[in-house]
Amino acid sequence: KHVFERGVPIVEAGEVVALEGVIVEITQRKEYEQRLRRQNDLFAQTQEMADVGGWELDPRTETLRWTDQVHRIHGLPLDYEPSVEDALEFYHEADRELMREAVQRAVVQGEPFDHELRIVTYHGEQRWVRARGVPQVEDGETVRVRGAIQDVTDRRERERSLREEKALTKSIFEALPDILYVLNEEGQFTRWNDRFRSVTGYSDDEIAEMRPEDFIAK
Repeated sequence: KHVFERGVPIVEAGEVVALEGVIVEITQRKEYEQRLRRQNDLFAQTQEMADVGGWELDPRTETLRWTDQVHRIHGLPLDYEPSVEDALEFYHEADRELMREAVQRAVVQGEPFDHELRIVTYHGEQRWVRARGVPQVEDGETVRVRGAIQDVTDRRERERSLREEKALTKSIFEALPDILYVLNEEGQFTRWNDRFRSVTGYSDDEIAEMRPEDFIAK
């Protein structure tokens, strides 16, 4: 068990004759504090692993608070205290106004937002982030806006590479001189090249409605 003990000496004629004190069991409080520390540690580790951090804006005082991971995403020291304008300035100039308007609507109209935008970190590196904000309204007034910022740069890069790979494959598919087409399990045409169009003489819409046996019949 955990206890808290405090004692006060009783002095008579300049001599300590007794000691009065109190002992209080604080086991439950200590257990709660330990659970809270574990939860905070878990929350911090989760933020770092998911590359996501939280933030909170008090519109009445224009006070903005960031969690540690938001600082890391921006490449800033953990003791950096951002203003609202400071935070907006980190957004890419092409995306900054969109974010500014989103925050304004959240504060004035109570509208949540969810955007993927670019930021430029303290070190000049461009990153993609997903920025979300949820207003909390009391008696018709937005008293705070809470949200999250997640670094989605890696995912955006994978998507871009996949698009480029698909575009290259399509270009090669179209450029080959052979008659090429793809059928699904139902025997419907899902893909064909220019050579296939020119030989059959059908439009894309017509080919999409046909099956291989239709060409034989015609």
